[in-house]
Amino acid sequence: MSCSIFGDALLIPPVSLCSVTNYQGNMEKMNTLVNSELTNNPAILKLIGYNNLELMYENHGYHVRFMYTVFHLNAYELLASVIIWVYRSYHRRGFSYEYFSVELSAWQQAASTSLTPEAAAEINRVYQWLIDHHEDFMALAESPAYQTIPLLSSMQEINADFLEGMLTSNNKLCMELAIVHIHSAESLSDFYVNTIAPCLYEVGRLWEEGEISSAQEHLATAIVSRVMSVMYGPFVLGNRTKGKAVMITAPGEEHDLGARMTADLLEMDGWQVDYLDAQSPIIDSLKLLRENQPYLLGIAITMPFNIEPVRRLIEKIKKDYRLQSIKVMVGGQAAAFSPQLWQKIGADGYCVDSQEAVKLAAEWWEKRSGK
Repeated sequence: MSCSIFGDALLIPPVSLCSVTNYQGNMEKMNTLVNSELTNNPAILKLIGYNNLELMYENHGYHVRFMYTVFHLNAYELLASVIIWVYRSYHRRGFSYEYFSVELSAWQQAASTSLTPEAAAEINRVYQWLIDHHEDFMALAESPAYQTIPLLSSMQEINADFLEGMLTSNNKLCMELAIVHIHSAESLSDFYVNTIAPCLYEVGRLWEEGEISSAQEHLATAIVSRVMSVMYGPFVLGNRTKGKAVMITAPGEEHDLGARMTADLLEMDGWQVDYLDAQSPIIDSLKLLRENQPYLLGIAITMPFNIEPVRRLIEKIKKDYRLQSIKVMVGGQAAAFSPQLWQKIGADGYCVDSQEAVKLAAEWWEKRSGK
């Protein structure tokens, strides 16, 4: 049955490094071939719904980057979790489930055309596994028992009101609620963890279910950003009792509020924090780390196709004698897809939310200080 799919995923044979390298060198070529194959399919509009061609191309670009990560890390539990999420979120936007079978077959064909025979054989075993489990992925995508983003069974009144303000672009309502409930560093932390975070999860779930558009999601998160910017200022002047920390988001991410919340809470817990958004190139992040020599680096990864740049960054840090002592923690939805992912990409720890990040950072600091 479909619930066994995660156990089955662990039995997929690893792809050899030579084949992974061959795949990496032909990603753009394969992506072009798959785009052409699907675009010219006579049933394409039935498969993806009207006005979804650009969304399909975007999906293919994400797919090839993500699959390289899976092959490189031998992360097939991650693959199973993400594919279910992809099935659900794209189906809610008008894609038929049949599209995924057609698409996966196109990737097989592209691999056979673009890769060496040995690499194509290894890569296509994985694609065949996905095709063979198509019915399982459909079932799990439709199952309320399997949710990549938790469904909130109940929300406090303030949460429901704040969520309504986010979804209706009512900045005034959200700001008024924040002003009423935030009057100290402790209450700000509580508001972040118990109001803003659950509301952001719910917005993410609504997007995944196709109940709100990407534009609505961005408007909702923009309101939260404004509230955080206004309310955080009065509470940042506490004593610095711990070391330096840097918070960044994965390169190319559009979702940075989780990282910003963690940065704010770390600062209120006594850390000296620098924050870099996703627009900062990896080379700038490395330069900042070398110049500031922080004790702690936190990285937020929301989208699965951004895992590989984070892995490369951590690898560079661990190989640089000037940076090897930095403790690296990761978090975010992409890291949550697979419990052991943080170890595979070389991090020192994983946190499910901002509160856990502050707790883990404090534990690391206390052990360092010998307290």
